[in-house]
This record gives sequence, C-alpha cells and structure tokens, in this order.
Amino acid sequence: MHECMHTHTLMHVYTHTLTRSHTITRTCTHSVAHTHTYTRTHLQ
Repeated sequence: MHECMHTHTLMHVYTHTLTRSHTITRTCTHSVAHTHTYTRTHLQ
C-alpha cells in the first residue's frame, strides 16, 4: 500500500511536466500510471 502511494506521487510530478509540453500526453500518461499502479497492487 505504501509503495503504491509513493509511485503515484512520483508519476503525478512527471505527468505535470509532460502536460506543459503535451496537453494530450497528460491524459495518456495519467491513464497508464493509474492502471500500472493498480495492477502492481494486485500482483503484490
């Protein structure tokens, strides 16, 4: 649970930087990051 939250925060920062350059990337990155975090929790 702790690792999952940490990953989310890190990804959030990355998405913010990408948004400044690519607005469309924000949605794509956000979706992937969220799904990735969810899957990781299930596997663990």
